[in-house]
Amino acid sequence: MRNEVENKEGKKKVPLRDQENQETQTFSSTKTLLLGLYHNSKTPRKEGDSMEQVKTLSRARMTREEWLKERQKGIGGSDAAAALGISRYKSRFRLFLEKTGKVEQPEPTERMQIGIEVEEAIFQMVKKRLSDYELIHNNQFYRHNEYPWMVGNIDGDIYDPRTKEFGVLELKFVSPYMKKEWEGEEIPQEYIIQLQHYFIVTNRSWGYIAALVGNEMLLIKRVEKDEELCKMIIDGEKDFWLNHVEKDIPPEIDGSEDAEKLLNQLYPESRPEEIQLPPTAETLIEELNELKTQKKDLEEEIRLRENQIKEMLGEFETGRTSRYQVVWKTIVQKRLDSKKLKSERPDLYEEYSKETQYRKFSIKEAK
Repeated sequence: MRNEVENKEGKKKVPLRDQENQETQTFSSTKTLLLGLYHNSKTPRKEGDSMEQVKTLSRARMTREEWLKERQKGIGGSDAAAALGISRYKSRFRLFLEKTGKVEQPEPTERMQIGIEVEEAIFQMVKKRLSDYELIHNNQFYRHNEYPWMVGNIDGDIYDPRTKEFGVLELKFVSPYMKKEWEGEEIPQEYIIQLQHYFIVTNRSWGYIAALVGNEMLLIKRVEKDEELCKMIIDGEKDFWLNHVEKDIPPEIDGSEDAEKLLNQLYPESRPEEIQLPPTAETLIEELNELKTQKKDLEEEIRLRENQIKEMLGEFETGRTSRYQVVWKTIVQKRLDSKKLKSERPDLYEEYSKETQYRKFSIKEAK
């Protein structure tokens, strides 16, 4: 990081301590400046300085256990979409159990660990491309004073010397299979919510998100604060934290795959006993039966149209319309004949068989 920068004429170097009235400026110690501006609500500031509602901790000085403990005290940026009930990857129910300590925080997956390790490389690439800005890769941990349940561990700070404003820098290591979600101006909804959450927590109004997609391309997109969306985020997170986490009242279970996995995780084994279900169970069962009937009817309608198109193709592999290409291709596969193996080589079958356990769910008329 430079200790001084050229002025508008490109001649004189301007030290940070003399920059107050300069149009173009940088800082001799970016981290020192950040801590001076944003350290905590007790730091003296000029009248009207709205950053008094933010305080920070240094992520670099925290162990993983300390960081997880801080995160458990509030809703982080990566939790925000789940808290609002719109995450495709985590249910509100799981987030509630994590925040109340009823389930352990998951260990980082191999992919997540790789993402952490390549983050510095992504940062350096972004720094080269956004040369008009000053970037700091500091992993600062923020907590909002007015909304103490809102926390954030941003990837970095970005400073615009032209407007003298700070923004938020977010870095992502993205699977190539997710490339379509980043086309054009698109950003996955979970990341939009994450950035808006960070804007609230840091009291900033803009930022950049950079995504290294499948080691093939680096996408850098500017995001502005959406006041209406931020209000919805604050209200939604407030409801989740005050009405569920603090009162220890779980939110309603949802229909996500994550909620299903979580229930299997919480109740892996059944007790051979019978209980009386509440009256609402009958309503749910009737609704479920009706939905299953609708599903069967829809599946038949889908199959009908597939069969009609297959009949049009006949023995040909590919067909085309003005808008679509249809393929009905012969696929050859080899599969283990487990019945034959069990009959002819029971010793091998037993040696390579793996016992699995799961709970089977079924409904039938009571006698």
